[in-house]
This record gives sequence, structure tokens and C-alpha cells, in this order.
Amino acid sequence: YSWQSLGTGFPEWSVRGIAELDEDGPGPALPTLFAGGELPASTYRWTGQSWTPMQGGPDGLVNMLYTIDPDGPGSAPAVLLAGGSFETIGGSQGGGLAAWDGAEWRAFGGGITSAYGDFTVGEAVRLDPDGAGPALPAIYFGGVFTAAGDVSSGNIARWGCGSGCYANCTG
Repeated sequence: YSWQSLGTGFPEWSVRGIAELDEDGPGPALPTLFAGGELPASTYRWTGQSWTPMQGGPDGLVNMLYTIDPDGPGSAPAVLLAGGSFETIGGSQGGGLAAWDGAEWRAFGGGITSAYGDFTVGEAVRLDPDGAGPALPAIYFGGVFTAAGDVSSGNIARWGCGSGCYANCTG
């Protein structure tokens, strides 16, 4: 192994999140690398040769990118989550949290809000609390926010299936 550059990179801007997404699922296209951060267009796609801005990106900072499959083994494809300090993304109200489905950005999970005026999602992690047991994994988000969707949450919240969920639960 050795270090390699990815095009010219982003010499004047900080990258705060990177993730991969296979935009066509089991189709012929290979997974793609994405970057977000303190960048002029906030989100970029790696073409294998250079970074290109994604259409309809957020109107502010992207702090994290994370790939999830919202229904696990179900038929819905994986999506790329972007979290940060933005209100709109792809022409929709994003509220600091949005999902790219391979074609367009959409708000995710009702977004986040803050009583402080500035809100941001800074990090996400997946946790399966019982390993291979029957409980489904969840995504935990941290940042600066007072509510996730319509749930009061002191800067940390869990996105996952509630009680009575099954393998391809969508929320």
C-alpha cells in the first residue's frame, strides 16, 4: 500500500466526510466515492479522474456523509446521508439531514432543529445492539440540535425501527 492523491483534491477547503454508495444497487455500475465539507458546492462525486459537484447540493456546510440501506435486505436501495449545517438541499427542506438516492436529494427523518438557531449533524455511527440477534441495527447521530424529527433530543439521537419492527422496516 501507498498514499495516492485523488485528482487535485480540495487544496483551499476542508473535507469533513467521505462515503461510498453504489447508486444503481446490484446494477453494472461500481460504487462511487463522495466527499462533503467546507467546499464551494458542499458535496462532490469522484469520477475516477476528478471531483465533480453534485447537482442540488446543500446550501451550507456538510459535516458527515454516511451510507445506509433504509430497509436492510428489502427492495429499497442504499442511500447516502449528508448531515451538516444546511436548511435546503436539492430544492427541499433538509433541516441539516438529507439522503441522496442516486438521482436526487430528499429530506431524511424529518431533519433536525435547534433552539440555538444554528444546528448541525456532525457524526453518525451504526450499531447492532445484539449482534446477529433479532434486533435490527440503528444509526446514531450526534451534533448540535435539540430535536431530531419531532423527538426532543439533547444533541444525540437514534434512527431505527421502533417496537414491533421487522427485517425490512422503513422507519
